[in-house]
Amino acid sequence: RGIKKCPYFTQQHTCNNNYSDFHLSFYELSFIFRAYIMKDESSIYKEQAKIFRALANPVRLYIINELTDREYCLCDLTKKIALDKSTISRHLKILKEAGITSTRKNGNVVYYSLKLHCILDYIKCVNDLIVHNINEQLKILK
Repeated sequence: RGIKKCPYFTQQHTCNNNYSDFHLSFYELSFIFRAYIMKDESSIYKEQAKIFRALANPVRLYIINELTDREYCLCDLTKKIALDKSTISRHLKILKEAGITSTRKNGNVVYYSLKLHCILDYIKCVNDLIVHNINEQLKILK
């Protein structure tokens, strides 16, 4: 057993070559790996595009809005969204792969939450842009 300092985190992680003890998900590890080996500037744009693609769906935006104040399991989201579990699960997977949500397991139940609430600032900015565009169109009509 040894302690290794990860350059992307402030806390130390115990390394004992037992992958079940490693607390980062495969998607978090793959993102860190890609960020570490990025050599050209266009790579960051590809990562940004991946996040924007994840946000470019009304159901996923609704899920993000629901996760604003609390975490939800798939069964709770299924009650709120008129879609089948497999479809909602696919949307949750896309959000998780983009790094927008995180999961916590309690027994057999997986709970989803927002990883970084700053994504809500982006959504607010988009909403402000929508209001601005509507006001501009109303000015033209007058």
